[in-house]
Amino acid sequence: MRRQMTTFGALVLFGSVGLGGLAWGRSTVPSATIAACYVPKSGAVRILDPRAAHKCRPGERQLSWSSGPGPKGPSGAPGPRGIQGATGATGATGGTGATGPAGAPGLTGATGPAGPGAGSAGPAGPTGPTGPTGPTGETGSAGPVGPAGLTGPAGPAGAVGSVGAAGPTGLTGPAGPAGPAGPSVTLSTAHGSVVGPYLGRPMAGVSGSVVAGTVETLYGGRLWLVDMAAGRFFPWLENVKLYYTTADCSGQAYLNTYDTGMAAVETAPSQATFTRLGIAANDTSIAGMDVYQPEGPKANVLLQAVRQGGSETCFGQTPTSTLDAVPVAKTGVVPADLAAPLALFYG
Repeated sequence: MRRQMTTFGALVLFGSVGLGGLAWGRSTVPSATIAACYVPKSGAVRILDPRAAHKCRPGERQLSWSSGPGPKGPSGAPGPRGIQGATGATGATGGTGATGPAGAPGLTGATGPAGPGAGSAGPAGPTGPTGPTGPTGETGSAGPVGPAGLTGPAGPAGAVGSVGAAGPTGLTGPAGPAGPAGPSVTLSTAHGSVVGPYLGRPMAGVSGSVVAGTVETLYGGRLWLVDMAAGRFFPWLENVKLYYTTADCSGQAYLNTYDTGMAAVETAPSQATFTRLGIAANDTSIAGMDVYQPEGPKANVLLQAVRQGGSETCFGQTPTSTLDAVPVAKTGVVPADLAAPLALFYG
């Protein structure tokens, strides 16, 4: 009778070596070897009868394993620590020990020697201070009045007293008659064109480029210096720098009074002019230069940028401290070269 092949649906065994040690639960049956044939294509397993001399067919692989108990498994992890037991009861207090015997009293010390006899008497103390004066006795009664004496000579005259306060100012008297008109002095060109009123010679040191022969005149409502020989205008104040309290040269412009030639800016008349361009003695023309005029009192400010010469470039500078400077504003007055030579005309 042909033995039917048994198939384990979910069991898939791989390899051609024996799977020794497979255990189907613990058993007391002695270990025995089980043989089987395995079909790789279908996964079917056929158990061989150990009593029959059956062998695997072509296309099958032979397998074998032990049916006895397997090897001992690894030890399990230690269990958690047990809860600490309760504290035991406090033991009874022991009895008080016996009192020891009292010690013997110490010996009495020997008596010390007697001290020296009484000392000699000290020196006598100083005499005490005198007591206070007693109260003054009562004043006696006044004696009788004597006869009147002779009249003495007259005394010298007393000193003169100080001057009294000035009285109030009187009323202003009427204006006197107008005096005769004085001669008028004007500055004119060689062609007779009047330039402006002649105001005299300039104050020394008002401009770094002032040369001999310059005079002061009013031109365009501003105070100028004029070279009589060359017919050139000079600003009353001259400097090549404008300073600003902003790093980008925006806002109010200032003259730094510490720059050369700027000492006079504080005492300059209100019509004084200033140019941002430097003027050399050999310049042939100053027409078109920028003209500024001081427009406020000196102030102590922190200067952070400067424009120098005719450049419009703003140069930032690191401020170290505040400086005295005078605010200035640009004017519309532009100086012009005049026909030379110039002359003074007395009208």
